[in-house]
Amino acid sequence: MTPTFETKSIRPGDRLFEPMKHLATLVASVGIAAQYYADGRVTVNPGDYLAVVSNRFPMQLRVPMSGPVEAALMEIPISRIDLAIEASTPAPTYKIWTSGYQSLVRHLIAPLFVDFYEQHLPWIEANLGGRDGSKWPAVLDFARVIRNACSHGGKLTFKNSTSRSVNWRGITYSPADHDKLVVCADLSLADIIALVFDISDELDARGCPQT
Repeated sequence: MTPTFETKSIRPGDRLFEPMKHLATLVASVGIAAQYYADGRVTVNPGDYLAVVSNRFPMQLRVPMSGPVEAALMEIPISRIDLAIEASTPAPTYKIWTSGYQSLVRHLIAPLFVDFYEQHLPWIEANLGGRDGSKWPAVLDFARVIRNACSHGGKLTFKNSTSRSVNWRGITYSPADHDKLVVCADLSLADIIALVFDISDELDARGCPQT
């Protein structure tokens, strides 16, 4: 099931604000560096964005390219971050393409995902039943497995062949997938962020306080 096409307007005080602010700043920095290397100059106009395409759904994520870096350099508070999930468009022809970015993006998103997960883990354990995830909502149990993958080079880690499968929006991982590279591989950056949105929505529905 494809995530809902929508624009998330994230503001200070929202549980997603800090991780998405950092993500937008890092992704925009990479985009600006690549543009400079390709063209010898950088032109960023208001409203410019980077489109990150899903590997698993017919969708893409719009990450603002204009604003985050300037705000960081000039120490200007950000009042809102708009991240849009929309239908994917035909892939553009890139002046530069290198698989090196795959590993780079993995190292950008993995610590942000782990921090977000761990920040809410004490509440989840106290209110939804233990640490092993067996009583958690499906999206949180799936997140548990992705969090572990983030700490193992992006690869799935199942303790044994009898570990239970996890499922999110029709994507299932089981012990048969042990050692499979998923973070920014089977799941793209867009898929990981869509998962973060669903985790946040689940926590909201369960009454988890904003942090």
